[in-house]
Amino acid sequence: MKRVADVDVPSGQGLAGPATVWRSVVTLPELASRLGRYAQQHRFRLGERIASVGDPAPHLLLVARGRVHLIYHNRHGYALAVRTATVGNFLAEYALLPDARHEGDLVTAESSEVWMIPRQAVVDAVQQDPQLAVDLLRSFADGMVRMELHIIDLGRLEVKQRIAGAIMHLATRGNVTASRVWLPAPWAAFAMWLGTTPETVSRELRKLARAGIISVHGTRGIQILDPAALRRASGDG
Repeated sequence: MKRVADVDVPSGQGLAGPATVWRSVVTLPELASRLGRYAQQHRFRLGERIASVGDPAPHLLLVARGRVHLIYHNRHGYALAVRTATVGNFLAEYALLPDARHEGDLVTAESSEVWMIPRQAVVDAVQQDPQLAVDLLRSFADGMVRMELHIIDLGRLEVKQRIAGAIMHLATRGNVTASRVWLPAPWAAFAMWLGTTPETVSRELRKLARAGIISVHGTRGIQILDPAALRRASGDG
């Protein structure tokens, strides 16, 4: 596998087994177990390429642990993470189409376990149980909506607003805003998700720091000094 990053980060909580994974999509444990037994389980390190654009796509993918980016490259060669799948999310839904090929690069954002379910196994299962098809469609639609919202934000917000908004998102849990956040990925991956370059992220963070809105600690630590000002910088309020 081709490595595209070198520094590992703590992995997210994974899913214990076939029934647990599929129960996030299907409520019937027996279906979950039956489908799960066809899954090929693969573990990847941070930055490993699972598939490249144009590769054959014979498997529906399910993230059992970690995070995986779907990455597109623009005409200037910049990488843009248009979608990020976390635990329980599907990827490569187009694999259910005949002769499908990957539409972008699939690269891990942290140490991950990805389950690969052969196209025919999914087709056979949904033919036997229409409710499974409905549940899968709902899950696929949820992933598409999240990707569309992310792409809309990339188009309508300036880079500084996207950065401030990302920090606010990382800091907010319910109605509580933490005073310090830890970026979940290196600068390069963070910039890729925001649709910009690491140099731009660094420059905008320095501007926020000079304004007294945040302070930066090390390579991933950010202290929020003025939450209200950070919220305004994000374009919210």
